Amino acid sequence: MTLSRRVFHILLAVLILTAGTAFGLSYAVFLPQFDRLDHEYLHQRLDRVVGALAAEQNRLNASTADWAYWNDTYAFVRGEFPEYVEANLAPESFQGLQINLMLFYDAQDRLVLARAVDLEPGTEVPLSANALERIGSVRYRLSPHDPLSEVQGIVLTEAGALIISARHILRSDRTGPVAGTYITGLWLDDREWERIAVWSGQHFDHWSVYDPLPADVRTMLTDPEVSDQPHVHLAPSRGLLHPPAELWGYLILKDVWEQPILVLKVIHPRQVYLQGVSSLRVLGGLLVLFEALLGGAILALLQMRYGRRLQRLMEGVAAIRHEGNLNRQLEVNGQDEIGILASTINDLTRDLAVSHFSLQESNRSLQRSLAITQASLERLSVLHQIDQTIASDIRLRDKLHTILNLIRQALAVDGVVLLPLETCSLALPGPVLSEGLSHEVLPLLRQLPTDLLQAAQRRGHAKVFSPEVLATLLGNGSAPPIRLVGLAPLRTYDHDYGLMLVLVIRETPPPLANEEWRAFFEALALQTAIALENAQLLLTTEQLNRELKGAIEATLSGWSRALELRDRETQGHSERVVRLTLALARRLGIQGSDLDDLRYGALLHDIGKIGIPDNILLKPGPLTEAEWQIMRQHPQTAYDLLKDIPFLKRAVEILYAHHERWDGSGYPRGLKGEEIPLGARIFAVVDVWDALTSERPYRPAWSPERARAYLQEQAGVLFDPRIVEAFLELLDEEGEALPLAQAGGSQVQ
Repeated sequence: MTLSRRVFHILLAVLILTAGTAFGLSYAVFLPQFDRLDHEYLHQRLDRVVGALAAEQNRLNASTADWAYWNDTYAFVRGEFPEYVEANLAPESFQGLQINLMLFYDAQDRLVLARAVDLEPGTEVPLSANALERIGSVRYRLSPHDPLSEVQGIVLTEAGALIISARHILRSDRTGPVAGTYITGLWLDDREWERIAVWSGQHFDHWSVYDPLPADVRTMLTDPEVSDQPHVHLAPSRGLLHPPAELWGYLILKDVWEQPILVLKVIHPRQVYLQGVSSLRVLGGLLVLFEALLGGAILALLQMRYGRRLQRLMEGVAAIRHEGNLNRQLEVNGQDEIGILASTINDLTRDLAVSHFSLQESNRSLQRSLAITQASLERLSVLHQIDQTIASDIRLRDKLHTILNLIRQALAVDGVVLLPLETCSLALPGPVLSEGLSHEVLPLLRQLPTDLLQAAQRRGHAKVFSPEVLATLLGNGSAPPIRLVGLAPLRTYDHDYGLMLVLVIRETPPPLANEEWRAFFEALALQTAIALENAQLLLTTEQLNRELKGAIEATLSGWSRALELRDRETQGHSERVVRLTLALARRLGIQGSDLDDLRYGALLHDIGKIGIPDNILLKPGPLTEAEWQIMRQHPQTAYDLLKDIPFLKRAVEILYAHHERWDGSGYPRGLKGEEIPLGARIFAVVDVWDALTSERPYRPAWSPERARAYLQEQAGVLFDPRIVEAFLELLDEEGEALPLAQAGGSQVQ
């Protein structure tokens, strides 16, 4: 390093150290004083708010003492002055005293009178039992041994916070015995907070600890050192160069039980602190300006000694950069640092020239690898999109069109055609073409020799025909001219579905059909064959499901008819209740598989009666209590019989609970209300309706009017009232189209 540079660095370091020390000392000495002044101002503002609250409390205490130590009050709570209320407790008295609440308790701790008044309209307002109990409990904090004791503070109720004052009731000369307790209160509502803000000259925010609190208030309340003394916190910083512009002061107000209930927040702008920071920054700016001027003078001196040689060095480096000629040499002589630097740069450029050539070769190789990788990723993306299309639930033809368009774009061809085998079990509506390909190419494709297509099908690999071969097969006069045709079999592991053809009919050169292109073509044909196979499997599965469901429903209907053959008095009952139940369920918005569960539950609701002896089931007269006990077992019998059949799992809940009642008086489990499954509640209404309007051996059929009256009477008792209402509306609107019972159990329309 030269002497001039050393002198420059030493002077620069001294200047920076001197300026930094002065600036840092200024910050360390003055900023804490500025901050202390802002804290003092904030504490003064908080003290004014506390003073305003204390003034309200003192005013309330004075009013409480005047009324508690008054002969009229003393006589009133002892029952000796009944005119006291009319004479003294009108709303105007509350407005004059500026209080909202008065409570009077006698010596036996009984509430004599509680009155609350809204001061703005001057009307009496009710007090809830919880609020009355909360406020009245303050009287237990009065000392029983000191007649002149008092309780003052804040109480939080469900209706809000209020300032209260409580005293023993004594004679005007403050002698006893104690006749009771007198409590007054002033609601801390928005109007009262506004008055306190005006008296204190401060704007503040307030919250109950049970209100949704801002994040800073919640953080302050969770501080383990929180107390009822004022708390001061800095507002969040706006960044390193922007210190917090505000101080936040908090007051925690406790109730008479010393529990925090209210939080007050005063925001104080840090005017003194921020003005001090601004002044110190100006000082720092002046120091920086001074250093800049001094550094400029030093640089000017150094320029006169070393500037020209450095300029020549920079121009030479710029020329190398501009020309890109790494073999160019810098012509800067000398044995000092500048000359050594020029010699080093010359050596470096020679090494870079050699490395640059090697790097270009590596870059070309990398570009080729990236192109191959990009092509592979694009092909994988196409295969993934085809997989997603196969898994979608759109129609087969739409699915095939989507797949063919993806293949057309991926292979860079003009069209794709699927030619299904005539022997294929999957019925396709003729050849399937991709978008952009007209049907006029089909006659040209039919000119391809059949043995050629069959050979491509048997080979199992893609085959591509060049324009020369196509000219021989199709003739030179084909319109539009086909420049490339590729064939690939649509084959899965054990099924053949036909051929996939790709065509190029544009005038631009066709894609390069190399081995990689053919392998991708075969993979796309395989994915298409998988889509066809999935469609075939779906059709087969749907057919099997329909057949299985039909067999199950036929079986369940057979069970139901077998029960009706045993009990001829209920013949047609199952069919009617099934149809009525489904009609009512649809009206209530039930659909889909839930309707099937309702159908099966209604159809089999009496399956448990197979366990009831004939002498009970077919008894022509009323059943005895013992016989009813046996009859009521049929829901449990049905549940035990069918509970292990997965297909009927939800239907079993209907037949298990269809004798449960809304008020819990049903059987077998005594469920009530919405504990009863919705399907069972729906069926119960229909079942009872059909039973009442059907003739039985032990009673004649009820008229529809009498049955309607019974359902309305039992709505909310035995039946879900919402379902009864919907059922009666159904009868009114669709009664003639519904299956209803007539005498003898037959059906009428």
